[in-house]
Amino acid sequence: MGALTFASGSHKQGLLSHTAISDDSQALYDQYVREQGFPVVNQAMRAGDATFHSGWLAHSAPATQAIGCVK
Repeated sequence: MGALTFASGSHKQGLLSHTAISDDSQALYDQYVREQGFPVVNQAMRAGDATFHSGWLAHSAPATQAIGCVK
């Protein structure tokens, strides 16, 4: 299905912001992760997989595309 990306250790910084998810917020988080030097971990995920992590852990996922959806 895709991969999740985690900035290992970023949860120790606490809440980073209340920024809505967007391309702009992704760019800000990417820059923050680089500046802080957090190790970045990519984890492949398949349909049915789950992850348990702190809500304060900086993480992201690629955009998903619905295939075969009917409107």
